[in-house]
Amino acid sequence: ASLPTFFNPHNAEAKQQRERMAMQCLDDTIEFLNSVKGCVSVGILDATNTTIERRSHVFDRVAQEPGISLLFLESICEDDAMLQENYRLKLKNADYDGADACQAQADFMKRVKQYEQAYQPVEDVEDGVARNYIKMVDAGRKLIKCRGSDQRSKSDVVPKLVFDLLGSLHLGTRTIFLMVVAPSENDVKGVLGGDTGLAPLGKERARALRSFLCAREAEEKENAQVICGTHQRHLETVSLLKKVGCGGNRTRRVLKMQRMNEMCVGTFDNMSVAEIEQLYPEEAESRRKDKLNYRYPGEGGESYQDLVSRMHEHILRLEQYQGSTVVICDKRVCRVLLAYFRDTPLKDMPYLKVPTELVELERSHSGFHEKLHSMPWRGRVSGLYEPGSPHLSVGHEDSFDRFLRTQVSMD
Repeated sequence: ASLPTFFNPHNAEAKQQRERMAMQCLDDTIEFLNSVKGCVSVGILDATNTTIERRSHVFDRVAQEPGISLLFLESICEDDAMLQENYRLKLKNADYDGADACQAQADFMKRVKQYEQAYQPVEDVEDGVARNYIKMVDAGRKLIKCRGSDQRSKSDVVPKLVFDLLGSLHLGTRTIFLMVVAPSENDVKGVLGGDTGLAPLGKERARALRSFLCAREAEEKENAQVICGTHQRHLETVSLLKKVGCGGNRTRRVLKMQRMNEMCVGTFDNMSVAEIEQLYPEEAESRRKDKLNYRYPGEGGESYQDLVSRMHEHILRLEQYQGSTVVICDKRVCRVLLAYFRDTPLKDMPYLKVPTELVELERSHSGFHEKLHSMPWRGRVSGLYEPGSPHLSVGHEDSFDRFLRTQVSMD
């Protein structure tokens, strides 16, 4: 049978099949949620759930599971252009693999009509039960949140986080560039933390980035905005990026935020790894055993978990921006951002290799596509490669690659 026939709300046999598959997927979601220990987990049941009957079945099944709360997300689109673009992307689904484009579109539109016949908007109360829900209109143009009476969920933390995230997302084109600011004078000395300025090689990287941005902006006819921390190495870098174009007649927008600074190492600030190993061997061993949760001792000392919490607001800010945004950051901050955009598991985040190149993240319908730009150090030729492909830059290794290798024990 064709897909429209399968989704016909009057097709009793097909309806039973759809209901059975939906409940199987829900059971898989619940199994996942119950398997995650020690933290808050979120499972997404990606189904239409367009009827009150289906939503009641979902609610009744989840109600059997202690500790699991239910939040419905209803996506409403009133923008015809956005709808047509979404329909076009749907044709890339496996349902239409190898099908003629015109026939596939006609088939999908019949499927949409079948959904419209059965569609019942989410209400505050359904079957006598107050619903927890968020309604998103036109991919975030408008959000509506209703907190029901689920007594198992005493906290509004998770719905609030979801609400904030949905309010930040949009479907507009945007590109994010990530650039590690380094080496600083302390990096060259081999000590952690501190607030020293850029070493000569760090200034060379900043100038190379400025040249790259000028060329890119000339093509796109739009200036990038820059985000950085407040340490001297950040400020020296953006001082070279602030002016736009070779003539420097205009300025880029620069946001300097303390929360973008590198992870604080507390007591170990301005100490070398060798000194830490010698004076605090138990701390060094604790960190080797659990880099994710280890918190540096002393005033202000942070862990990767702390850094993730600190970066939450800025990740939402990055999601909100349109156009091009350049993030000037340190290695550990870069790891947190890369882990988010790559969907890297939290436990693997502290071990991500930080690229020596400029990372370009370009929004697509399936997420962010990543490219790495190798810029010239000491007059070398620029190249471009993508993860998994051969490196195109001239030579085998530059001085910054060698510098990062010496920093592995400090990460």
